[in-house]
Amino acid sequence: MRPTFQADADFNQKIVLGLRRRQRAVDFRKTMPAHFARFLNIRSSPGLVIVPQDLDIGFAIEDLLLIWAASDAEEWRDKVGFLPL
Repeated sequence: MRPTFQADADFNQKIVLGLRRRQRAVDFRKTMPAHFARFLNIRSSPGLVIVPQDLDIGFAIEDLLLIWAASDAEEWRDKVGFLPL
């Protein structure tokens, strides 16, 4: 199963649009937990990838596409990842 992505309201929507243009099958959900560490104390999470707002949009799209194509959703369970890779 491929990873799904979540984006909060502050996430650069140009990254979402660009990634979806490159691969329509990428699933973006609308929200993410605000306090990930506290959230993990009470339940499991599919994982979190932190994307800096100042990261070049093209680099963010490429890295997210690589994560989506080359990993399995279970690899991200309860983990935090950071872009750029």
